[in-house]
Amino acid sequence: MKFFPAHSLVRRPWKNGGGETMEIAASPLGATMDHFNWRLSMAIVASDGAFSTFTNIDRTLTVLEGGPMILSLKGGVEITLDSQSAPLSFAGDLPVSARVLGFPVRDLNIMTRRGVFSHRVTPMVLLHEQRTIAASAPFFLISRSDDITLSTHSGENHLSKYDTAFFDEAETGQVKMKSSGHAVILLVEIFACG
Repeated sequence: MKFFPAHSLVRRPWKNGGGETMEIAASPLGATMDHFNWRLSMAIVASDGAFSTFTNIDRTLTVLEGGPMILSLKGGVEITLDSQSAPLSFAGDLPVSARVLGFPVRDLNIMTRRGVFSHRVTPMVLLHEQRTIAASAPFFLISRSDDITLSTHSGENHLSKYDTAFFDEAETGQVKMKSSGHAVILLVEIFACG
């Protein structure tokens, strides 16, 4: 298990300069914004404007807090997102713009290079319970709550709000998650194509 505390993430400008991004992890290590195979990050959208474009990239966006935010997609399609919305997947090479209607938005982004990797984002709710997940692909667990404990054969880790745990191919197996109250966690799985 690799641990990425939210407070340690460094804010940097978006690729197009229109907002701020906080990279959690990317592959290969040290990859630039134009040459990653996959990338997991959080972003702050504080004002209206266009999203950065990423050629041959598929992405999924999940609003963590703030908003609502209206995304304008190709063909005039508009989608309203807030912290209760399901994750939204779209092609990173298509033009997308956002209008923020309320408070600045914090969102989670997973991006994978099309034909090389794919991904899936699954929100999970813990209600005074313990759940076990088993996955064979590398995956991340991102806490949306302050009180989640993860247990594996190698130890235990406590996640605060927006902390991330990563499990690579050598470490995948059963992970026990528990919370003393109502908690939400996001499971992000990454799959190699072919």
